[in-house]
Amino acid sequence: MATDISPREKLLAEASSLCNKSHFSREDASKVENLIRLADAIDGGSASMEVRRVKLALHDAFAGIRTPDSEHLLGIDAEFREYIFGGLPVVPLERRAQSITSDSAGGYLVPQPFRRVLEQSLKRYDQIFDFATRIESATGNATNVPIADDTSQQASIVAENALSATTGTEVSFAALAFGKTPTWRSGLVRGSREWSQDSGVDVESSLADLFALRIARGVGSSFISTLLSSSTVGVLAGSATAVTGDEILNLMGSLDAAYAQRGAFLMNFSSLLSLWKLKAATAGSYLIPASVDSQGYPTIFTRRVYLSPSMPGMTTGNKAIAFGDLSRFVRRDVQNSFALRTYHERYAEYYQIAWEMFLRTDGGLLIPDPSGSPATVLSPVRYIQMA
Repeated sequence: MATDISPREKLLAEASSLCNKSHFSREDASKVENLIRLADAIDGGSASMEVRRVKLALHDAFAGIRTPDSEHLLGIDAEFREYIFGGLPVVPLERRAQSITSDSAGGYLVPQPFRRVLEQSLKRYDQIFDFATRIESATGNATNVPIADDTSQQASIVAENALSATTGTEVSFAALAFGKTPTWRSGLVRGSREWSQDSGVDVESSLADLFALRIARGVGSSFISTLLSSSTVGVLAGSATAVTGDEILNLMGSLDAAYAQRGAFLMNFSSLLSLWKLKAATAGSYLIPASVDSQGYPTIFTRRVYLSPSMPGMTTGNKAIAFGDLSRFVRRDVQNSFALRTYHERYAEYYQIAWEMFLRTDGGLLIPDPSGSPATVLSPVRYIQMA
């Protein structure tokens, strides 16, 4: 004879079924808490041991604490939270992504989702991370990136039975020299263990965005400085605080056609607004209408505009606007150097944990060797210099 199941047992069974889902979400957690609350009410408000166990498992799972009851609820994310909150000495081998490094003390961890969030945050803040060509090196030692530039050569017709040209057709090779790759550090962020256990904050996203902004401000400024110092002047502006439509077109025309075909602009947002505000002297209409391309990037004369807060503004002597094949700027990252360090004991007397981000990266502009007689530098990027 079948045993009747009480309403309270049905509620707990439903809660238990939700907890055993392979992909347990915050929405599921909310449902479970409601079911437990109803079960408590049936008991007159006195929570049984079983109810308390389920509640504790929910709390532990979202606080990142690994227990037999909570470990299946959040999977990989729970392991990351547990590591962040100081409870996991090392990342289990089967959970490691390709980009993760860890030391014997469990100091480093960068799960793949964290890397994606950081990269996306870098690009949102400074679009030099959008257009730079990213390469990885096994070490941070000084090295060269080879450059093959063939922009001055073209095919030709050779008469039947005649010899092909053997001189003056060589490919020009050069190299971009990288020194020892520096290490960029975000600086320490400290938090109490009470906060880490009770706040329910999405630590991965919060730290990724915060560290990305810090790194982007430092690395982005350094990259822009390197890019501009490696480029050549294309136009000297007639004003110290403004440019004209003709000067923009002259900048585009100053670039070798081989690079100009892939050319894009680089400036800060204030400079872009200044260009969009340019008006015809008579009709008063805008010379450069505000527009964006299919991917949402601003455009000027149909060419994409990348925005960087590190680009100088339109003031005396500044290199305010650049144009060229920006993909020739190379960002070199050292493999496995992107890491998050968790300090479990450094601030233990304050009952605090601290975190810090490390990234080894540098950048440079690929410029071919000077060619012609007299020798000229065919820089892939040129800029407008204010008067």
